[in-house]
Amino acid sequence: MLGFLLRRGLSTSKLVKFEVFVESTGKSVALEAPKGTPLAQVLKDGNIPLPFECGFKCECGTCAIEFKDKSTFENVLKEQPPAADEKSTLGSLDAPIRLSCQLKVSDALELSLIHI
Repeated sequence: MLGFLLRRGLSTSKLVKFEVFVESTGKSVALEAPKGTPLAQVLKDGNIPLPFECGFKCECGTCAIEFKDKSTFENVLKEQPPAADEKSTLGSLDAPIRLSCQLKVSDALELSLIHI
């Protein structure tokens, strides 16, 4: 992962650590990435089994992630409010779900648990 980040010219000075629980396998995967890195790319490079069918274009919803912790979800919403196209794709933001293709790694994700 570090090699990928360096090849892309991304700084490794502030790495954010978080965990992804993959419900289909029942396993958690610990990931870390620099702030500002597209979350979907981190998940894809971390071999998280999401299809990303539209290629990160916010058209299909196959990269949806769920935040089990309400405060983490609220902090992500404050830092990165959803754009109109994400709202359209999701249909509603009543559930703590966001599209990973529309998020960047940020302080709000530090030590969080993301479900897929």
